[in-house]
Parts: sequence; C-alpha cells; structure tokens
Amino acid sequence: AALMSKSWESQLVREMLAAEGLRCEFQLARTRIEFEAAVQRGKFDLIISDFSLPSYDGTRALALAEQWQKHIPFIFFSGTIGEETAVESLKTGATDYVVKQRPRRLVAAVRRALQEAEERTRRELAEQKIREQAALLDKAQDAIIVCDLEDRVTFWNPSAVRIYGWSSSEALGRRVSELVADQLTLTFNEARKSLLESGEWSGELHEQTKDGRPVVVRSSWTLVRDDAGQPKSKLIISTDITEQKMLEEKFLRAQRLESL
Repeated sequence: AALMSKSWESQLVREMLAAEGLRCEFQLARTRIEFEAAVQRGKFDLIISDFSLPSYDGTRALALAEQWQKHIPFIFFSGTIGEETAVESLKTGATDYVVKQRPRRLVAAVRRALQEAEERTRRELAEQKIREQAALLDKAQDAIIVCDLEDRVTFWNPSAVRIYGWSSSEALGRRVSELVADQLTLTFNEARKSLLESGEWSGELHEQTKDGRPVVVRSSWTLVRDDAGQPKSKLIISTDITEQKMLEEKFLRAQRLESL
C-alpha cells in the first residue's frame, strides 16, 4: 500500500522498485478515507507513506496501521519529515524513513523491511510450533524428562510431577537419579551405559517417589544429538506400570496357591 497525495510519486516508487527486481502490486491511497479503507480491508506486506498530506498525516496513518495491521513494515518516504520527527516515528512503530532527496535509499529500506518481516514470521511460526509441542508434552500421560549430559534435569513435565511427586521447580537442575532412586541401581547404571554406547535403552526400572513410595516404570531413554551429530541431552519417557505389576504378582500368587 502507498499513502501519497500525488499519483506520479507512487508511479516513481513502483518503477524504482521494479528496476531493482521488486515487482509489487500497489494500492494507492490519496486521502484518509482511502487509506483507512485499504488498511482495514486488505492484507499488505509493506506500507510506504508520505508524512504530510493535505487531508491527513503520517503519524495518524502509522497509528492506524499499528492498530489494524500490527507488525506490517511501515516506511516513511517524505521530503518534509525532520530528523527529530523521524526518530520519534521509529519509536512509535515505523520501520524506517527515507527522504525524497535520496530516493535510491528506498530500495534498500524496502528490501531490509521485507527480509526482517519474513524472518519475524519464521520465528513466530517456530515459536508457535514449540508452544504446541510443549502443550502436547504437558498433556502426555507418560513422564517426559530431559536431562543434560551430566543427568541434570532441564525439563520435567506434569506427568513426571504426578508420578514422582517432585514439582517442576524442585526437579529442575537436580540429577535425575536423586529424584527417582536413593542409589543407582544396577539396571539404572546399565541404562546409562547403554545410552552412551548405542544412543538408546529401554526396559523396566524400580524407582521411588518423593515420599519413598516404590514405583515401577517402563522406560525408554534416547540420546539427543545436535546438528553436528554431537550428544547434547538425554530424553527419558517413562510409563507408570506399578499397578499393572501388582496385579500380575497377585495373579501369579493365586496360581501358585491353586497348584499346591
């Protein structure tokens, strides 16, 4: 979108950007009504605005853009904006300003603004994906624990809280062995050794909760590596099978009694 009082200025901007490989679709607004209608109706990648127009001004245009299309790059292209006003406009949300006496600078400003907007979009999508994944981990019925290479807990999901009794704040930074066992059992040591040698381990572990209650888990350990293939953390996923094991033992005892 372009907010300018003269159509020839809009055409100049269009041709200047096209000459540099930036072929854009423009929507020209010459008045407040036209600009407000365009901003409220359309989805733009970039807004280029004059600062002073006969019936409108860039400050109000910027405020409206911030309200209706937040994070859309907004560049002032004006011959009347002073340095102090320009700096203030950057503080209130403008992406950049270019004086008409140096129009070639507009191309670089547009390229930079579009690139920054694209990077921000990628970052927001990545952050959204992380939030969605974290929400799934929070809802998982299994205990999901992430440790560094020294076995210190860096992530402890709600099911780990439920199974072991330690809150997330209590668990973070402590060695996982301190939280789930009074001593390193043979199986626990075997799991650690296998994880470092082959990158994974799975089996049953007899552990205990914060209040000393015994708990049996079916556990799967995975060594997580970075992009260079170097180990960076350990992922532990454990399912509480205590009740299942108790039922199995009762069933076996009953069978033995029947055989006597």
